[in-house]
Amino acid sequence: MKRFLIILAVLGANFTQAQTPKTPAGAKTEHAHAAQTNPAENTIDPVCKMSISKDTRSVSTHKGKKIGFCSVVCKERFDKNPAKYAVK
Repeated sequence: MKRFLIILAVLGANFTQAQTPKTPAGAKTEHAHAAQTNPAENTIDPVCKMSISKDTRSVSTHKGKKIGFCSVVCKERFDKNPAKYAVK
């Protein structure tokens, strides 16, 4: 049993090392889209009044302004009736 556990430990360590990709020294590890900031002009969702994440992808344009939302659901509600939620 002891021999089995040792073999399992060695194989497990080798498997973990083989699955972990090596990053060359000086290489960038972030994706280009991860560095993007919130393209919206607001920081509060006009529909539910929650704060908006810096990396939100839920954005609509209304009267030339980019409006960000906390979720796709809030964006869809705004898009159906922007006058109800319009940022003043």
